[in-house]
Formats: sequence, structure tokens, C-alpha cells
Amino acid sequence: MNICNRRSQIHASRIARISLFIAAGTICILATFAVPPSFAADQPPLRLAGHAIQVQKIISSEVKLPAAFQYAIYENTLEEIKKSARFKTVYREGDKAAAGAADLLVLETDATGFKEGSARERQVTTVAGATTIKVHIKLLDRDGKVVLEQIGR
Repeated sequence: MNICNRRSQIHASRIARISLFIAAGTICILATFAVPPSFAADQPPLRLAGHAIQVQKIISSEVKLPAAFQYAIYENTLEEIKKSARFKTVYREGDKAAAGAADLLVLETDATGFKEGSARERQVTTVAGATTIKVHIKLLDRDGKVVLEQIGR
């Protein structure tokens, strides 16, 4: 195996790990927050199960993420949301069929922080060397009103 192929495999592996981390984090945040942001007693908790969701492409407003990372994060987020079975239908950004969904929610994800980890540090100790990504997640209703907003790592 030549050195270029090995580097490509390492890069692809890194993208897969990071994107899976973000996708799983997105699902966890969506799953744990079933309360509207106002926390008002007169508003019922948000029920995700009956809704359709449209996942917007990942943006990176504050940090420079490689396009391959953004794409992988988007694809893995779609797959994880589908596997979770928390939503009736999962649409991609730009899917015209989403326009007909009466109960549509839109997921926006903005990567606002990124620190690449170190394999060397992870080999020496289990508490250092992890890749960290900070994301700002918004779930919007059909009218663009924020029904859930969370910043997570």
C-alpha cells in the first residue's frame, strides 16, 4: 500500500469518527429536549414522534471545517435520525416533498467550534486527545419559529 492511499484511509476514518460523533450528539440533544425553550407551564412538551423532519446541510459559521467533514456530518446525521425512528419522515435539504408535510420540523446545525484530537495523546492517556466539536442546533417549525435550541459538545 502506498503512502497516499494510507493517508486517504486515515483521513476518511477521521471524518467518519467526527461525523458520527456529531450525528449522535444531534440525536441525543433532540431526544433529551422535549420541552419548549420558554419552559412555560401552559405549553405542552414538544412531541417529536409524529413529526416529519427536514435536515438542512451543516454550516460552519465560526470555524473552517473541510467540505468533506461537513458532507460526512450531514450524511451521518441523516442516517442516525432515520435509525432513531423518532420522526415519521426524514427529508433532505431541498426535497420538494417536504413542502407537503403539515407537521414539518427543520433541523439546522452550525459547527461553531472544532479541535482536532491527537491519537498520540489518546494512546498515552484515556482522558486527553479527544476531538471536540461544538455545535449550535436549532429545530424550527414550518413558520420558522424556534421550537428547540441547544449548544452542545
